[in-house]
Order: sequence, then C-alpha cells, then structure tokens
Amino acid sequence: MKRETRERIKGVRASIERAIEPLGFKRTTDGILRKHSEDIIFTIGLPHVARPFLNTVEIGANLGIWCVPIEAKCAEITGRRRAVRENATVVEPLYGLAKKKGPSYWEFIEGGTPFDVVAADIAEAVRKHGLQWFLERGTLRELVLHREEQEGLPGIGHEVLKSELHKLLETHSPLEKSAP
Repeated sequence: MKRETRERIKGVRASIERAIEPLGFKRTTDGILRKHSEDIIFTIGLPHVARPFLNTVEIGANLGIWCVPIEAKCAEITGRRRAVRENATVVEPLYGLAKKKGPSYWEFIEGGTPFDVVAADIAEAVRKHGLQWFLERGTLRELVLHREEQEGLPGIGHEVLKSELHKLLETHSPLEKSAP
C-alpha cells in the first residue's frame, strides 16, 4: 500500500475518532473503546477498503461489546485468550442498526464531501442507534443470553458453552440472575 493511501486512511480514522469522542469513545492500543463498567467495554471497529485509483476510502463501523467474565470463561474452556481488538463478545454492524440505505459503508472521497462531515454522519448513527444498542446489551445477563444463541466455540459444543455461561451468570452476579 502506498504511503499516500496509508496517510489518507489515517486521516479518515482520525476524523471519525474526533467525531465520536464526545460520545465517550477513546482510541487506545486495543481499539476505539468506552468503558461501560469494570467488566464491560464498548468498542467500535472501523474496517476499511482503500481504493487509491478512485482516491476513496470506504469505512464500515462495527459495534462490539467486550465482556471480561465471558471472555475469561471462554479462555478457560478453550485454553486460548483473545485481546479486545481481536474480536468482541458481541458484534453488530452499525449500518444495519441505522437502516442505512445503499452500501454498507461510508465513503471518504478526496475532494468530495469533507471528511469531518462524513465522520459526523457516522457519529450521529452511533449516537442515534449505537448507544441504545450498547445499553440494551450492557449487562452480563444480556450478554450471556446473546452469546448462548451463537454457535459453540471451536472444540467445545454449544451445550457445554451454554451450561458454562449459565454457571458464570449464577456465580458472578446474583442480582443480574434474578432480573426479568
């Protein structure tokens, strides 16, 4: 990848990071994060495709929630640890929540709409749709319920994972267990 393209991507990401910072998200070595509680971290991933011949960068936005107790339990079961930046416990593309018509990404075109305007559109989608999504899933109980709907882990059957996550829920937070 050419230096010019790398610099364009860096500029696009910086525009987005500035736009979502007022929502409490900060760039760290593990990604763009917002600490929700001691055990739960909200994340925003920005997968991209560079199209240097069009002077364009296409950026998607994936919302994620990293749950320390669930990830620790999965690591205990499988013997493998994952970093926050590798994969969240729960992930959802922002464009789906925003019911964005057309492509599943935002375009940053050199000489087109200013980068800060496009970044503000992403921040607005996070504010209008993403924050609600985060808060609806921001408890251990909700994350366990969501995670158990997914497939099992490699080498671990679905029922084993489901059983272990329910044990985790019972032992980790008795108050959340009894919540409706």
